[in-house]
Amino acid sequence: MTSDQSSEPPVGDTALNYFVDGKCKVCDSANNQETVSCLQCERKFHMINCAENESDDCLSTSAFNQILKAINKTGKYATRPGNFRFICDPCMTKVECEKTCTTNDKVQLLDIKVSKLTQDIGDIKKLLMEKPTVPDPDMNQLAKFAASSNGNVWSNEAKVNEMKSLLVVNKNAGINCVDLENQVSVTGIQVLDKYPDKSGNTVILCNSQKSRDELKQKIMQSGVAEKELSEPKPRYPTISIVGIQSNIDKDKFYSDLRAQNSDLDSLITNSDGVTTVFTVLTVKPLK
Repeated sequence: MTSDQSSEPPVGDTALNYFVDGKCKVCDSANNQETVSCLQCERKFHMINCAENESDDCLSTSAFNQILKAINKTGKYATRPGNFRFICDPCMTKVECEKTCTTNDKVQLLDIKVSKLTQDIGDIKKLLMEKPTVPDPDMNQLAKFAASSNGNVWSNEAKVNEMKSLLVVNKNAGINCVDLENQVSVTGIQVLDKYPDKSGNTVILCNSQKSRDELKQKIMQSGVAEKELSEPKPRYPTISIVGIQSNIDKDKFYSDLRAQNSDLDSLITNSDGVTTVFTVLTVKPLK
């Protein structure tokens, strides 16, 4: 069905001067040259020579001819900017209603978003104000950990003693590997292993701290400076705590730790007041 064959007008239409089945409903004219199509519904409206009196037509003949040129962009309107279009009353009403409804929908959607945002901010504020609940520690598990030497990596006495028996010879000490081996052989000091570290220094593992000290003296007697010989310093586990800006007294740290976490007391000291699981050497800002 084409646009001029529509049998029913849009709701609210009181005009009858449109074409149905190729003819005007008012005067039965079939002259398409006297019609203008609606931009929205595309129905053809009979604009002139429809009513008994010309004054009752939609437009006068002269006005219609000028508007038709503007719509079709002919004559002097061909190069002028813009476009002229006709829209019937019910289509205009529909457009205005849709525009109004769209604006209302946007306002309603904005209200919903603002309400949701307000609720989310309230939930976040509530979470920030609530004190987090920390589950109570399992004291049985902590006691087992404290009593187990395997649970404490620093309780492996063999590894600690091995580290204490190391002697590191700087790569710039001025003594080559052959001379070093001769020094070891001549002294008769028992050496368990010898290997280079990542920096190219020579690491010598003796069977005891006493043997290491003796070997160090022998090498120094050969002309090597003491500063070129070193023993690895023991490394202790460290924990980074955000916000520390200055050194903290160790005793004060223990006191504050116990005050905030009374259950940790059994991990810090036993009944004899001896440190069990961990001790604090120093508390200072992270560089």
